[in-house]
Amino acid sequence: MDLIDRLLEHDLWLTKKMLECARNLTDEQLDAPLAAPSRAVPFEPWQKSLRDLLDRIIFGKEVWVAATEHKELLDEPDRSVDGMLRRLEIAYPMWIGLVRRVRDQGQWDLTFVDELCEPPETFTFGGMVAHVSTFGIYRRGLAIEAFRALGIEELGHGDPITWEREVRG
Repeated sequence: MDLIDRLLEHDLWLTKKMLECARNLTDEQLDAPLAAPSRAVPFEPWQKSLRDLLDRIIFGKEVWVAATEHKELLDEPDRSVDGMLRRLEIAYPMWIGLVRRVRDQGQWDLTFVDELCEPPETFTFGGMVAHVSTFGIYRRGLAIEAFRALGIEELGHGDPITWEREVRG
């Protein structure tokens, strides 16, 4: 398993684990204001709650898959915990497939036009993957802190070493 596979599989594992933990929270807990709201990038809405963070972790994959495949996004994605788990089950295999295809075909520097941007913008696949990875890691860290503030410690620090030990024995 190379580094890309490790990053992708860890992201999926941790995101799923966070959503499974979220099943035990009330709507009030999921929607409670974060101690420090986040707006990772200036063109997106503020993440003011744990639900916002979890939604954006999944949305980051959905939007870039849609952009590279020239598809539309849902106007109102399901933000319930079960809905986000369903979205995860759809979006992550597509995301993982996209990134592995780019890696396997050596297309990191290949460009594409994101027509979902207003106005449309051109990106490299490598820059896009690095963007999603960077902000996904950031949001997962904030989400872990939010879970910890709610007394949920089982996520630890979201360390890939923990994932590797659990998955690979």
